Amino acid sequence: MIQYASRAQLKEKAREQMAGHYGNAILLSICRSLIVFSLTFAVSMTFTMILTVRTLMGGSAETSLAEYLLLTACTTLLSIFTGVFQTGITLFYLNTACSRPAVTANLFYGFKYLFKKSLGISAVLILLNTACTLPFDICYFLLRSGKGFDAITMAILCIVLMCIYIPLSLGLSQAYYLLLDFPQYSAMELMKLSFRIMKGHKWELFCLQMSFLPLGFLCLLSFGIGTLWLVPYMNMTQTLYFLDLMQNEHRH
Repeated sequence: MIQYASRAQLKEKAREQMAGHYGNAILLSICRSLIVFSLTFAVSMTFTMILTVRTLMGGSAETSLAEYLLLTACTTLLSIFTGVFQTGITLFYLNTACSRPAVTANLFYGFKYLFKKSLGISAVLILLNTACTLPFDICYFLLRSGKGFDAITMAILCIVLMCIYIPLSLGLSQAYYLLLDFPQYSAMELMKLSFRIMKGHKWELFCLQMSFLPLGFLCLLSFGIGTLWLVPYMNMTQTLYFLDLMQNEHRH
């Protein structure tokens, strides 16, 4: 009989594995955040400057839907590119979980060795997220412009999109881990494999992720400072979930 580790067991082991490693994990998160923030800020400032120049030349100060969609396209492309960092982050936590050397330089692993496959996985995940959030964003944009969408319509649309996004994202959740285990596979093969091994496990992973919500609320009370420790804890727990999943997959 296959026996999977419980949420409590995974979390307890995650705390043990992260002992003495929080410093590097926090530094890793800060480095990634600074890079992503800098790039995003540059895109936003460029867009803001264009609007400012147009306003000074006597044009409208309001953002049109076309301009909003253009900005969304730019930020989506940027998110796909920076999503490659996730390969390095995944490597860092796998190394830590397996008692191998884990360093901040792991962050750039995906850019050095597995760029195309990392970019392919990132593109699918980010485009999935965009496809499921963009309709809501457009409706919200039109609502602010007084184009007829109401709060009830927005709420229904949000629920429908979440019901589509959550199962798909959970199915793809192991792709980066699998990339490091099976670097010879294509990005499409890795995502198909992720869906296969997650069959029958999406609900338990969803519950595992939701179990961090109380700690997330506590982090809000600390003005977000607590997330510096919460994010590594969550990442390690999900890494151990993957290792447990694969161990039982091989037994099966």
